[in-house]
Amino acid sequence: MAQQVAPVLELEDAQAWRFVAPVRTVARASPFEADEQAEQTLGYVRVVLSKASMQRAVKDLFVLNGGIALAFAAVFGGNALVSMRMHSHWCNWPMPWAAPNVAKQGAGADQRRPRHCGHGARFQRHDAGARRARAVAAPGRA
Repeated sequence: MAQQVAPVLELEDAQAWRFVAPVRTVARASPFEADEQAEQTLGYVRVVLSKASMQRAVKDLFVLNGGIALAFAAVFGGNALVSMRMHSHWCNWPMPWAAPNVAKQGAGADQRRPRHCGHGARFQRHDAGARRARAVAAPGRA
């Protein structure tokens, strides 16, 4: 084997990795010895790492991430579905205050907006002012 400096992957198969690494002494000067010791290769060590632990870790992470995703879907998705169901239910409730006006508009008798609070009141005031202005401009038509 040639002079190795770092660990090297010697062999890989479906079950394990096999590494080879040199075991070396360190060159150093000793105050107790006259000669300086040079760096030497003492031998080689072979390390076998099984892939079973990695495969088990990958499976555990997959199961954990899937569980977390399902938990989020159950908590937040369930709340979203309940919220959408409640809002769609409220949107489909009958509006008794609008029914008479809707019936009149369906018959073509009344073209006014239904009375209600909020922004509609401001529009009704604006509409009433416009009607007054039209009545002043054309006194024969109201």
